[in-house]
Amino acid sequence: MTDPDVAGPTGRWGEAVERQLERLEARLIAEFCRGPISGRTVREHLAAARENYFGARVWIYLPILIERDVRNQLRNQMPPANEHRTTERQPSHATEDRLDALIASPGISVSRAASIGT
Repeated sequence: MTDPDVAGPTGRWGEAVERQLERLEARLIAEFCRGPISGRTVREHLAAARENYFGARVWIYLPILIERDVRNQLRNQMPPANEHRTTERQPSHATEDRLDALIASPGISVSRAASIGT
């Protein structure tokens, strides 16, 4: 499953961690390779993340840390979900206007108007 050209350091963290990292690779490829990201790109990010943790003394958290790093990098490579949207929605001031009108109304207290506006 692992491409030897981009595998990075392997076998140094124990069999259990290595199995977790293999499963992580399969999950990330299944999740991210549906779009513009290739399996090779996922493996390259995994190899780089493994290299970053080369001197780690506590191994139990490595799969979680590596997954977080690689997911962040892969998400940054994905195109925005709403790439076609060019206009942003302007904030509405209708609620503020309604609250101001209620406060200005005779016979209504400020605290009652505030509770109506929320």
